[in-house]
Amino acid sequence: MATILVNVKLKDGVDQNSFVSEFDSVSEVTVKNLLPNIPTLVVFNVEDSYLSTLQSHSSVESAEEEPDAFPAVTYPSLPSVYTLTNKEVYSSVGVNSSTDGTDYISYQHYYDTDLMQKDGNNDLGMANDYNGYDTSYPGRTVFDETRRYAGQTYSSRYTGKHVDIVTLEAGELSGSYTGYHDNHPDFDDPDNAGNTRCIPMNWNGCSSASNNQVTSNFMIDDHAIGTLSTAAGIYCGFAKKAKLRASYTIDGIATVVDAIIYFHNNKGINATTGLKNPTIVVGEFQYLRDTYTGIKVSDIASVTDPTGGTTNRPGSGWGTDFTAFTSRNIFPYRVQDPTDDSWHWMVTFPQQSQFSWLKTTLDSLHTNGIIFITAAGNNGGTYVKESDARWNGTYCTMDSGGVDKYDIRYDDGVSSPSNTNTVTWYPFIAAGPHGLDKGIDVAAGQNSESQGMLDDYTTRGPGIDIVGRGAYTFSAYPSNTDTNGHKWGDFSGTSCATPTVVGKAACMMEEYYTLNGAWPNFTQVKNMLQSEARNGNTRVLDPASTTWSNVGTASSSVIQSMSQVFYPIDSSLLRIKKSGTSGNGGFTFAELAGTPKFFAFWNAKGFNREQTMHKRPTSGVMYPRPRNISNIE
Repeated sequence: MATILVNVKLKDGVDQNSFVSEFDSVSEVTVKNLLPNIPTLVVFNVEDSYLSTLQSHSSVESAEEEPDAFPAVTYPSLPSVYTLTNKEVYSSVGVNSSTDGTDYISYQHYYDTDLMQKDGNNDLGMANDYNGYDTSYPGRTVFDETRRYAGQTYSSRYTGKHVDIVTLEAGELSGSYTGYHDNHPDFDDPDNAGNTRCIPMNWNGCSSASNNQVTSNFMIDDHAIGTLSTAAGIYCGFAKKAKLRASYTIDGIATVVDAIIYFHNNKGINATTGLKNPTIVVGEFQYLRDTYTGIKVSDIASVTDPTGGTTNRPGSGWGTDFTAFTSRNIFPYRVQDPTDDSWHWMVTFPQQSQFSWLKTTLDSLHTNGIIFITAAGNNGGTYVKESDARWNGTYCTMDSGGVDKYDIRYDDGVSSPSNTNTVTWYPFIAAGPHGLDKGIDVAAGQNSESQGMLDDYTTRGPGIDIVGRGAYTFSAYPSNTDTNGHKWGDFSGTSCATPTVVGKAACMMEEYYTLNGAWPNFTQVKNMLQSEARNGNTRVLDPASTTWSNVGTASSSVIQSMSQVFYPIDSSLLRIKKSGTSGNGGFTFAELAGTPKFFAFWNAKGFNREQTMHKRPTSGVMYPRPRNISNIE
């Protein structure tokens, strides 16, 4: 019979010695320790067959086998703090032949951390007072008072170390950037100064020159430079010690994704961590099919959603009140008919199906433990996740007998109308790569402290998981040349917003590993991004493009004055011309349309202190400091 170690808890009032004496003649029990300093406990060695008998003894409150004890996991020591001092928060506007690009850091270091105090009442960012440089515009009532903030320090213990970031870029390598990554200071390795963190790859199974980079040392073009810089640049991103790679869709997305999975699965064990390094893939390609077909509002008989049910067109028509649509996050555009140049209010619908092969391909990243974070696109559409009831539960029903539809293509403008007998149209389907339950989708938001709203071009909606920084984000994008011959430039679009989120995610992953001895999975990374965002200091604003309860007649005119507080820098709001307007950035509106109103936030201090972005008061009540409940939603 097996002998087990049992801790016996005696009932109140039971004498320890008297109890033990009862077992002098019981062969199945041996006293191990009377525990004179703990008189209510006795330690026995007990044959396992006798345990139930012991547990039923009238003097015993409990008799429990002691489990095996294991040594505590020895987690890695805390990384040293990495610090940048005396830097100017700005855009690439400050870079020229007489300045050093390494003297600057991106706006996200200010907005998306709690490290820097506000400069008095001055808002920082790129929301201009139009009237200040062009008096043809009416004066703006709210704007950023300053575009630059000098003398700032950024420091963080976590820098995305041991995380592999792979950008998945559209098309093929272009431009003349051979060796660009070798000597650009934004890609330098802080742990091995003078060496780059960018690693050229010959991707397994890929035949194109774009994905066979080792020999040519040509691995990043201008777009990939912007992506990797805003995610992981020393001066432009957050994951300052992450390792960086690039891949291109020219070989076919499935082939390239398979190559990335091969790379991930065949990594060796990191000698420092004792684990395989995690991989984040940045989805930097789009199909721009979110604003794909226009149908006149007047031809829509009803609109339905899972919670609100059906709203039928009034007998007199929809008139000027479009709130039956906008209350469901469906925001019509003014679209020009190329046959007669007339303008019409239309609901724009996405491609009416998901790319199933693409879903299978990208879901395989998740299956293999790879974190996929993707750009929602610059197509001015609205969507939900594939599992959301609104995916096929929100729809518009057309008049029977056929209606006119207008094809809207990102590069070809608006087509002449053709008749469709399709009665049911779904406004929230996403063809991909966004819309996947197993991906983290990112919308683009403005670099502005006074007007922190979405960039007007971004695809948006309840399918968005988090908002990153878009237009005017400082990066190593090759535009302006500094005094040392290095190029810097502003990056933009959801292509920029996504890597600003990726950099923060990599830092969170390193922190999780340091504290837990394991790398976080997809769900944990997504939860960390969303939880930290809600603890930060920034919120995405939700302005109205127009008065939806009383819209004006469709026309080419400016629908909203630039003097209004929350207007994006674009006079083409809610307007799609027959030609000359790109669907990659040209279809614009202002509303969140159900987008979660949180910018990604990196808690570089390692604790939650919500009020430190502003200078502490020098008068009035200091203690207790009230909690800023507006930051908790």
